[in-house]
Amino acid sequence: MARYALRMETADGTIEDAYHHVGRKDWALTAARRAAKECVCPDVVRIWVDDTKTDLGVASFEVK
Repeated sequence: MARYALRMETADGTIEDAYHHVGRKDWALTAARRAAKECVCPDVVRIWVDDTKTDLGVASFEVK
């Protein structure tokens, strides 16, 4: 089972369900950085990387 999940945070503060799961932390961080850089959804403000085993946020990246 993949340990890290990517989630989107919307402008109203809602964190959406995970849309991508990755087994390695470095892969998850790379995917989140790329998603934040290339996101075209106007209501998404951040991409989060969560550790699914501990339910903690590992990192977040602002959508530009």
